[in-house]
Amino acid sequence: MDKQILNRLNISPLELTYFCQENHILQLSLFGSVLREDFYQNKRY
Repeated sequence: MDKQILNRLNISPLELTYFCQENHILQLSLFGSVLREDFYQNKRY
């Protein structure tokens, strides 16, 4: 996953890996505003 997107989500690659393993997620896809450069976690859409 793109490093910029991980920074926007405020999560490390290791944390994301653990999350996916614990929840039996084989493929994680992101879409929508999280892919935009102006994405902020606390921004309401």
